[in-house]
Amino acid sequence: MGNQPLTIAVATDQSYYESGATITGRVYLSVKDPKGIDAKSLNLLIEGEERTKIHRTSGTGENRRDHYHRSNCAILKLDTPLANFGNGYIKPGQYEFPFISTLPSNIPPTMRENDFESHCEVRYSIGAHLVQPGGAGGLFSSITKSWLRASPKELNIIGKPQPAGVIAGGIKLPPETESINYCCCFNRGTMTLESELERAILSPGDAANVFLRCRNDSTTPAFGVQAHLRETVTWRAYGHQETKSRLIGQQFLSADSCPELSPLMRLPQKYFGDASYNPLGDALNRSQRRNLSFFVSR
Repeated sequence: MGNQPLTIAVATDQSYYESGATITGRVYLSVKDPKGIDAKSLNLLIEGEERTKIHRTSGTGENRRDHYHRSNCAILKLDTPLANFGNGYIKPGQYEFPFISTLPSNIPPTMRENDFESHCEVRYSIGAHLVQPGGAGGLFSSITKSWLRASPKELNIIGKPQPAGVIAGGIKLPPETESINYCCCFNRGTMTLESELERAILSPGDAANVFLRCRNDSTTPAFGVQAHLRETVTWRAYGHQETKSRLIGQQFLSADSCPELSPLMRLPQKYFGDASYNPLGDALNRSQRRNLSFFVSR
């Protein structure tokens, strides 16, 4: 490090940025060689990539073998000149170059998911490099020497939150009715549940509201209704696939606070042998609309 003719460092003004945001900061260049450095320009480089790795095994015992399948995909590359050196030369000294760069609004946020030795990630980096003259006919070459560039710095990108008051659609699950049987043969009636997730897009820090209606048309007591909010991540590499699911939150609504879940003393007579009887009809529509809220952690 001490014998290098120059050093380059990058500093951003924030520790993280939203997709579509403007990144600001400075590039610091120190030219130590008393003869100076040949260079055409100083460029800011922002890169992003998706990386996946899937671990599989074959055989058993002493014949067990590990297999790793990897896949990388570039999703962003912004190579922007910050300074052009018209004479193709930089004098010895200390230099500071402020920069402004705008990220695309449609890039995915930084993320990483692990499942033992398998993982997937979206990662971004920011760095700077000098472009030197070279090649035939006055062309300029890409970087070939490590000391002509700054070590890439991790850049954390978070998803852009929905504007206040804007809800990007929801997910509505139609009513489902399950028969309640005793000993596989004796029918005790039915239970019906209808639910709706207020919004289909959630960001860290958001509140997720689940609305539901329920109905107990059976003689079996119900303890309550439990809602789960799960995150499922699926990644692939060369024909192989891995999936990881985890619980983000859960809420329980006790039957004590839902009179509509109280069991019937006995089944209505019309329930038997009447194909037109519909437990989803007006009874469900008259049931109170309940609300369960989840908080999506950052």
